[in-house]
Amino acid sequence: MDLEGFRALMREAGVEDVADTTVAIYVEDSPKIFAEIETAVAAGDAGAVSGAAHSLKSASGNIHAKRLFELLQGMEALGRAGDLAGARDAIGELRAEFAAVMSYLGGARG
Repeated sequence: MDLEGFRALMREAGVEDVADTTVAIYVEDSPKIFAEIETAVAAGDAGAVSGAAHSLKSASGNIHAKRLFELLQGMEALGRAGDLAGARDAIGELRAEFAAVMSYLGGARG
């Protein structure tokens, strides 16, 4: 997680105040999207896995959650390929990284 890198990028763009707002929106919205991934994996809906992973991947990339971005990229690819067994195998690591990012953001905002 490179929250300072994200803030620096926003500062360079002249919109530093957007950084905290973006993180706040991420903290509020991303658990719902992550739940969609888990539900889609459990239901065996490869298209929904791919779509939800893509959405959360983009948001995670925006805030520089690099490892989470990479894992979501992999989950998106598994969904696109219809590899639900692979998605079930990957969900545990993805869940742990998502929890770590959310924990970090809970202590790093402001």
